[in-house]
Amino acid sequence: MATISLKHDIVQPGASFGAKAGAAISYAMAAVKMNATTGEVIQTAASNDPCVGFIQEGLSPASGKGPASGDHVSVVYTGVVWAIAAGTIALHDECMVTVAGLVLPRGTTAGTIYNVCGIALAATTINLEFPLQLRFYEVQA
Repeated sequence: MATISLKHDIVQPGASFGAKAGAAISYAMAAVKMNATTGEVIQTAASNDPCVGFIQEGLSPASGKGPASGDHVSVVYTGVVWAIAAGTIALHDECMVTVAGLVLPRGTTAGTIYNVCGIALAATTINLEFPLQLRFYEVQA
């Protein structure tokens, strides 16, 4: 079986739009949502927040250096991006965002509507990068 280099063979960001960061964003690969009052993008702050895409500018979470408030960022909303896991994620899990722009498998509480942001293209554990195929939709558990 051939070995796949994830960084080169799978991750292919698609379309993006330019936006202004409405607040500091902790790191690259963070999920962002629109600020309803200003139209700027801000890092997701709660579990199951609906997001509009993922930024790819900045440095890793360990560096703590992401775009500052007022910086121009590119928000990728199609294709495959790098995301950061907030916990254990299995291959092909439907994922949702959580605090600090991180990603978790979507919840399973009966009757709850979850905002899916993508499908995991690799298994991973907490605080590691993984490829996420972007798909935005709601699903009820």
